[in-house]
Amino acid sequence: MAAHDWGHLQDGYNYRQQADVDAFFNAIRADHGAAWRANVLQLAEAMIDGMQRNSAGGHRAYWELGNEIYAGQPGQTIGTWLSANNLPYPHPNSNYNDNPTHVERANDRGIIGYQIEYQMALAIEAILAANADAPEALKVPIMGPAATVSSVNGGWLQALLDYQIVGYEVELDGNGQAFVNYAKPLASSLAGQRFGDLLNLLNVHYVINANGETIHTVWDTWLLGNTHAQGVFHTEEGGIRAASEGRGGLAAMSSFPRVMDVWLARGLGPEGARNLMYASGEGPLGTRGVDAIDELHAFMPADSTVLQRKAGLLSHPSVTIETYAFEADNGNQRALFVLPAANGAATLDHIEMQADGWRNPQISGSVHLWNDSANTKETASVTRSGDGLSYRVDFPSVNFTGINNEALVILLQSSGEGVPVFADGFESL
Repeated sequence: MAAHDWGHLQDGYNYRQQADVDAFFNAIRADHGAAWRANVLQLAEAMIDGMQRNSAGGHRAYWELGNEIYAGQPGQTIGTWLSANNLPYPHPNSNYNDNPTHVERANDRGIIGYQIEYQMALAIEAILAANADAPEALKVPIMGPAATVSSVNGGWLQALLDYQIVGYEVELDGNGQAFVNYAKPLASSLAGQRFGDLLNLLNVHYVINANGETIHTVWDTWLLGNTHAQGVFHTEEGGIRAASEGRGGLAAMSSFPRVMDVWLARGLGPEGARNLMYASGEGPLGTRGVDAIDELHAFMPADSTVLQRKAGLLSHPSVTIETYAFEADNGNQRALFVLPAANGAATLDHIEMQADGWRNPQISGSVHLWNDSANTKETASVTRSGDGLSYRVDFPSVNFTGINNEALVILLQSSGEGVPVFADGFESL
C-alpha cells in the first residue's frame, strides 16, 4: 500500500481466546450491538476527518473487517460459545455442517453467520452511516476479511460473499428448530442483503507465493460481475516465518512479479490493487524483503516509473522456468524474474531474451539470486544475436532446487531504446 495510506483492522475480539470471544458475543447480545456499532462509528468518523486533513497528499484510509477469521481457532471458540448459549449450528444462513464438534478447524463455514451477524455486519452498518454525508473521495472503503489459498479454493470465500444477512438473532425454539427472533435486532438495516455486495475491496494473504493462479481465480470468480467490490488488496505477502528463515527477499521477489503480472495483464490501477509485504524489515541483513524491494526501487523508482508487461520474453533451452519481464516507460530498462517451475535440482547459467524492440548491442546487467542466504549482486553479460532478434544473458551459475526456493532477478540497462525510429531506420531527433 502507498506510504500515505493506512488500513484499520479491528476484529473486536481475540478469536484465539475463549474468554474474549465469550465477552464480545455476550456484549453484542446484551445491547444488540449498540456499543460495538458506536465504537466503529467513532473510529470511521475519525478516519474521514484524517483523510480530510491530509487530502492534499492523497491520503486514503481503509477498514479491514477481520484478519484471517477463516483460521482454525474461531471454529472452536465461536462454536463453544454458541453451544453454551444453545444457538443453532450451523447458522441457518451459512448452512454448512463443517465442524459439528467445534474442534479447531480452518474454513468452518458453519460459523460464518455468527461472524457476520454479530461483528462484521454491525461494523458495516456503522461505516455506511459515517460515509453517508462524506464526499466520495473521503468515504472509508470497506475491505473484506483476508482469505488465503485454502479459503479461496476450499469454498470459504464463496460462502462468505454469498451470505445473506438476517439482521436479527437466530435462536432455537423448544423443539430445537431455528427461528428468527425479531425482538433481538442486530444489523437490521442490512437485512436481506448479500454480504459480498457491501464490500468495496476483497482481501487476500499469501496467495501468490503458494500458487500464482489463485489470484486469477479471485479476480475471475468474484470480481467480474459477481460483487460490487472493485479490487483486491494483498494485505500480507512475505510473512514473519519467511523473514525469520532468511527468505524475506525471496518471498518479495517471488510475489512481486506474480502480482505485477496479474495487475498489468488486467490493466489495474492502484485504486483496485495494492500489495503489502508483511515483516519486510525482519530477518538477517541482506535477506530481508526490504533489501530486495529497495534494490529494485533503486533501479526502477516506483514513484516515477510506469511498467510495461513483456510476456513470453524469456526462455531457456533445457531448464523449466517460470519467468516474468517488465520494461520501464523510458524504454531503456528491463527487470527480469526467473523462478523454478519444477522441483528438483537444475543449474542455470544463462537465459535467452527476445529483443522485442531493443537494438542496442551494448547492454549492462546485474543478477541477484534470492534464496535463504545473503547473496551478493553480480554482473551479467549480455550478447546480442547476429540477426538482432534476441539476446543471451550470461551470469555465474546458480542452482535451482524447487518451486519457491529461489528467485533470480536480472536488471538490464540499455540506452536510446525509447527513441522513435523512422521507417528508413534513422532515429528522430
